[in-house]
Amino acid sequence: MEKRKKFIVPALAVIFIAWLVMWMMEQIAPGLVKLNEITQANLFTMIGNQTGGADKAFSVWDIIYSFSDSGEGSFLTDTVSCLFMLIGGWIGYFLEKTNSPLKGTGVAGEAFEDKWVWLVCGQFLAMFLANIFWRHIVGWTGWITTFTPLVSVFPVAILNFGKPNIKKFLTGLIPSIFFPVWGSQMLMNHVMIPLGIPTFAAFGIAMPTCTWIFMEIFKRLPWMMEDPDDPAPAVEADPHADVLGGAGHLVVTRSFADMAELWFWGSSWAGFGYILGAIVSWIFNPNGGLFGLLLPKAIFMIFFVTAVGMIIWGPRYQEKGYAFTFESTLCILALVAYCPKLEVLIPVGIIFAFIAPAALHWMTGKSKFFSRYAACVSVQYFAALTTIIFKFVLAPFVG
Repeated sequence: MEKRKKFIVPALAVIFIAWLVMWMMEQIAPGLVKLNEITQANLFTMIGNQTGGADKAFSVWDIIYSFSDSGEGSFLTDTVSCLFMLIGGWIGYFLEKTNSPLKGTGVAGEAFEDKWVWLVCGQFLAMFLANIFWRHIVGWTGWITTFTPLVSVFPVAILNFGKPNIKKFLTGLIPSIFFPVWGSQMLMNHVMIPLGIPTFAAFGIAMPTCTWIFMEIFKRLPWMMEDPDDPAPAVEADPHADVLGGAGHLVVTRSFADMAELWFWGSSWAGFGYILGAIVSWIFNPNGGLFGLLLPKAIFMIFFVTAVGMIIWGPRYQEKGYAFTFESTLCILALVAYCPKLEVLIPVGIIFAFIAPAALHWMTGKSKFFSRYAACVSVQYFAALTTIIFKFVLAPFVG
């Protein structure tokens, strides 16, 4: 308990600043909407315009739409936020490579540092090729789940099978283009939407299912098992060692890094760029993006659940080096648009901050099934399950 106390003040400070940002954004929102209506100058194009442009014929809209897909994994779908995210990711990568004290959380930690360029290039290529295949060859139109390669089969091929090379790259890339997109689209259109369940549940079932199936396949391919990672030296954790910095530093860096964990980067710089870009774009087009005028509440809940999670799980970060606090962010963002009432979201966020990391530590460490696969499998299944459960729990508060 004594260790947990030192996280309370910085966590409360983060919550207060996030609340202040939300309040300021909501105060200026009506004026921004009127200005946008008068000028009709949407400086940053809405996702609907992007999909409409991409539907007509192969064009630059396919690139823009595919690029925006990188924000779908953490819900703040917006071209500018994705651009800022990518810039922030490269900054974090460079600072980690140079061992700068400003590196924050780096890019998914030192274990993935040399894989990050392979990961990012493959993620964006997979999303672009998935868009081309499903939109221009198969003929699907409108919004398509082409973001799913970002956070399913391809990343595990790069991050969980030793040193990357072109054979592993292509082996993970090819199935990513087809199977996660198809599975997510079918579940979304034929199960979740008809039942009135938040569509995220479709992705949270299809993506991990594809991931564990293909992980089993990859384990049987000789070239995927070549060049394993050098084993890390066994180091017994010192329960008193402040291995990741002080409590204040941890709370601040994780507040941004938890967002970037959702697309496997784990970079506080990428998360900072993502949030900053979303706010910039919202100022010029407050009705744009996935959340639109709900963006201020979404941003507040991002920082709220991480701050609460750090009060609970901060000591584990210092002792063990990691905790699954980002799962709470994923779960709460899946519900913001469904039930955008803070008096409901705040207690639900506190529940997520308690149970999500605990459940994932058990699933990845003690469960025979989940411990066999990459952590994204348990993360996505858990998020889908809680989304479905809380859809019914929150139903009386919707409306």
